Amino acid sequence: MGERCFPRQVRSPLEPLLKKLSKEFIDDMDLSRRIKLIFEFMDHDSSKDLSAEEFCAAIKGLNFRPRIHVAPSDFDILTRNGELCNPEGKLGVAGFEVAMRDQLRIFTQGQLCNTEQQSRDEVERTFQTAFKWLILDSESLRGELRAVRHTLHAAPIPGTGLPARKRTSSSPASHPGDLSDVPAKPARG
Repeated sequence: MGERCFPRQVRSPLEPLLKKLSKEFIDDMDLSRRIKLIFEFMDHDSSKDLSAEEFCAAIKGLNFRPRIHVAPSDFDILTRNGELCNPEGKLGVAGFEVAMRDQLRIFTQGQLCNTEQQSRDEVERTFQTAFKWLILDSESLRGELRAVRHTLHAAPIPGTGLPARKRTSSSPASHPGDLSDVPAKPARG
């Protein structure tokens, strides 16, 4: 059963940034590029990681009106209570991307729940962002499925100890739904 949708009560302090990102990214690579640029802008000392203090100070330096203010507790939430941080408690670029993608998903889900409170243009942008996420997720799942198929083809034949073999036209389909071995139907005359 699907998740119930409740209007958002609590807004993220990062909402102006999330709103801008959600409107502007085009695809997965573009989103990664934009997140990396934000990280690089925030990493004033070029250390390749952000402490909670550096993150809080750098967020204030982003060009948003009103200014974005975050507290160390917001950094804890963003980093999944430090799970995304390195052993020194700092957030690297990879962890920052995961955190920002998490926040973007939460933001988009909240926007979908609040469409009755939005103007027509805002509703259209919300649905456009939701569709972008669906496309990103389907591309990600497609890549994971390819990796699983590759692993299965490379695995030894169960119970024989023999190495994997190439599938032939007489072999069972390489995966459910694979129609590569099914001859084409003759054209109707």
